[in-house]
Amino acid sequence: MNGIRKPIVAAAATIGLCVGAFMLADPAPAAPAQPPGPEATAHRNKALETAGTRYHDAAVHQCGGRPGIPAENRQIVLKPARVFNNLYYVGLGWVGAWAVNTSDGIVLLDTLNAPSDVENTIIPGLRAFGLDPANVKYIVLTHNHADHTSGAQYFVEHYKTRVIAAGPEWDLMEKGPTRTNPPPKRDMTLVDGQTLKVGDTTFSFILTPGHTPASTSIIFPSTDDAGKKHTVALVGGITAQPNMASQKIAYDGLEHILAFSKVNHVDVEIVDHPHVDDSLQLLKAAAERNKGDPNGFIVGEAGFQSFVGMLRECYLSNMANLENR
Repeated sequence: MNGIRKPIVAAAATIGLCVGAFMLADPAPAAPAQPPGPEATAHRNKALETAGTRYHDAAVHQCGGRPGIPAENRQIVLKPARVFNNLYYVGLGWVGAWAVNTSDGIVLLDTLNAPSDVENTIIPGLRAFGLDPANVKYIVLTHNHADHTSGAQYFVEHYKTRVIAAGPEWDLMEKGPTRTNPPPKRDMTLVDGQTLKVGDTTFSFILTPGHTPASTSIIFPSTDDAGKKHTVALVGGITAQPNMASQKIAYDGLEHILAFSKVNHVDVEIVDHPHVDDSLQLLKAAAERNKGDPNGFIVGEAGFQSFVGMLRECYLSNMANLENR
């Protein structure tokens, strides 16, 4: 039977204490007032070491306070891509939307920046793979920012799609400084550790606050061309705000998903902004790849741990920079 199951872990107390760290954050990228000190440099070097070849450029970008989106990502138009047997990228070069096709309909992860993005990008992307947008049963929003949420109401009005988000994110979609326009009608509320079963696929929701008060990561199963099973994690809302509280909360949140990913053998990593994990080239390749070609999104369990570990070292470097101001 489909539906949200009871949570495993609760993190509401932590979220309730730190909302101000996100609402008052400087919207501009943060830069240290002086050259990085030895502690910040040591953590940055550790981040680069942890990142390895796959995540080297991502580490350089993330260890910079609150880095902006590269111009290449904003300018490029990506083709829709089948990344795994049930997973499709139907987003833009600078912000993502992912479709998971289950035996009982489609679950859409984020909805881009405007209703026009739904009409011009998401719906054509779905149809390119023979998927009917009317079969989008649920939308899961990683966080409240308008570039992820502004297409949700389109699906509600046209296809009666259900929308799922964490409580603090619903609040900010309706009345926050980055209010979604139009905001989706408040619907289903998730908390840390909840699961949602849709047909043959179970989605787990792990709160990873830092970018926003209740940024949400989403974990679900998939299979590759050979039918081998994998566990995918969309790490949501990664880039923390440029203040100490937000960076610290983000650091702690990633420890949470590290523990979850070890138990659940996460070996595939995707994100809601391709610049965060330097996956733009992987998405280009996925759009052109033939069945059986190598799939760069399969990083292995150690690779996923390296990605999250790299991010945590960047947060430590950023916090050292903030202390050094």
